[in-house]
Amino acid sequence: MRHRSRADRRGRVAILPVLLLASITAATALAEDHRPTRDPVHEPWTLDQWCSNLRAELRILGWSIEPCTDIPWQLSNRRSVLGKPIPVVEFGDPGATNSTLVVSMVHGDENTPLFLALRLARHLVQDEARLKAASIRVVIAPLVNPDGFFRGTRTRTNAHKVDLNRNLPTKDWAGLALRMWKTRFGSNARRFPGSQPASEPETAFQTELVERIAPQKILSIHAPLNFTDFLILAISARMKALHSAGLLVSTLTPAAIRRSRTSGALRIFTISLFRRAMVA
Repeated sequence: MRHRSRADRRGRVAILPVLLLASITAATALAEDHRPTRDPVHEPWTLDQWCSNLRAELRILGWSIEPCTDIPWQLSNRRSVLGKPIPVVEFGDPGATNSTLVVSMVHGDENTPLFLALRLARHLVQDEARLKAASIRVVIAPLVNPDGFFRGTRTRTNAHKVDLNRNLPTKDWAGLALRMWKTRFGSNARRFPGSQPASEPETAFQTELVERIAPQKILSIHAPLNFTDFLILAISARMKALHSAGLLVSTLTPAAIRRSRTSGALRIFTISLFRRAMVA
């Protein structure tokens, strides 16, 4: 019995380092879960890498869209937190006073805005001569939040866990943003506006793009609550009149989106809606 007790004690002592190592490993893993997300690609993506990775994601989504061939994407000066590019494409007359800015994927887990933005870019590749003749300019930024999108599990927020839609430097941000986040949204992590306005590089990308383009219309495409929203910022007087009449804001249900994959109705609807906004 005495020999067995000593063996038991030796066994317990031998097990202790293993348990201690397991505890340290678990604690380290738990701590790493709360660190900022790190991108496996340490160097910033090139445009070719962006196209290649985007093609892979579109295949997973089941969308037969070629995102890059024949579309003259341009790299902006700004990149995401993790170094990914945020490409834009411009169509029509660069000097036109009638300009429209289209942005999508501000929230990385809303997939359908990307579908619409890429379809629109594909359409305008074929329609650019008409835009130039009509002195119209269109700029598209299809993937504003690449860090939230290019993940195993997509996130609404960027790599700093900031909701980019609530990080824009509005005049009332300091007085309302954090207070509303705490009171109205119960400090919901998905809607965290950041500790300061315009703290994120993706926000700087959007504000600098607006300043450079000086658009008369901004079309921001979102897909909350299982439907697609077209949110149009009306800047010109005619745009405001159309917006007030309800002619420039619409929604699409998931069922309509599913039907459009075979019928092309979503593409036709998008182009029809966009043309109303574009010529206003």
